[in-house]
Amino acid sequence: MELSVIVVSYNAGGSLRGCLSSALADLKSSGLESDAEIVVVDNNSSDPEIENVRNEIGFVEWISLPQNLGFSAGVNRGVASSSGKVVFLLNPDCEIQPGFFSTILKLYKSNQSYSVI
Repeated sequence: MELSVIVVSYNAGGSLRGCLSSALADLKSSGLESDAEIVVVDNNSSDPEIENVRNEIGFVEWISLPQNLGFSAGVNRGVASSSGKVVFLLNPDCEIQPGFFSTILKLYKSNQSYSVI
């Protein structure tokens, strides 16, 4: 697995839909879909929209935490369950522009001494 995208979410149903849709669209259009994964860590959201997003959007591993453990603990859970050589943290209120993931991977591969981009 080349790329793991980790999204930590708490009551972000509406914005999470756009975030995941844009990330999936970019992975598909750049040919990375078969070598990437998206992991959503839900911090015990009470937003009913989360379940709708979960049912609508495939290709995503969902981790539902029993309580809100906060952002850093959510990231740690997501990274622990991921298998990508490169891990990208994506906030649920962000949308990915076309070509982003392929650009970021090229940058990483151009100098593997990078630990954070």
